[in-house]
Amino acid sequence: MVSSVADTEIAARIAEFARLHPDITLDIFESNTYQMLERLNARTLHFCIVRTPFVPTHFKQATLLKGRVVAVGKKSFFQNKKKSITLSELAEKPIILYRRWEEIIGGFFERNKLPFKVVCRNDDARTSLFYAEQGVGVALMPISAAHSDDPNVVCKEIEGNPWKTDIVLLYDDTTYLPECAKDLRDYLLASRKLSRLD
Repeated sequence: MVSSVADTEIAARIAEFARLHPDITLDIFESNTYQMLERLNARTLHFCIVRTPFVPTHFKQATLLKGRVVAVGKKSFFQNKKKSITLSELAEKPIILYRRWEEIIGGFFERNKLPFKVVCRNDDARTSLFYAEQGVGVALMPISAAHSDDPNVVCKEIEGNPWKTDIVLLYDDTTYLPECAKDLRDYLLASRKLSRLD
């Protein structure tokens, strides 16, 4: 699974499954979405839990949680007390974001004829949050990972919610799965909630 799943209810469901089945061993690999896709394609994983967006694949895909991208940064980056920020206001900020999102988000700004200045690229939500907490810039990140203990850091909705980032389970139904892996996959699918992450 990708690291940003760790603080969601999906990880809690996996833990619940482990408690219900004390005879199994969980073997969890944590990496970024594209590394997970490579491993699934190489059949070194039974299934993976990743975050959209990514290039479409031939794998079966089931949405576990719907989410969205928010802007996180020090209060000093935001001049007003509104709970949201417009794209025009965001275009004036130094941006921190996932490396793999740069083309998608940068392209969106370009199509809307807005500037887009990236000051930090990385591969992990925790890294984006850390540099936002350090005042390097405004992180564009999943709302599920946008929780800071720093009272000087705020999370702003982006008006129009232009980017979604769902957590999805990917698997290949033509590949053999051990019964315990099928049971966990089916448990996650049966207990999923498709409400947005708040």
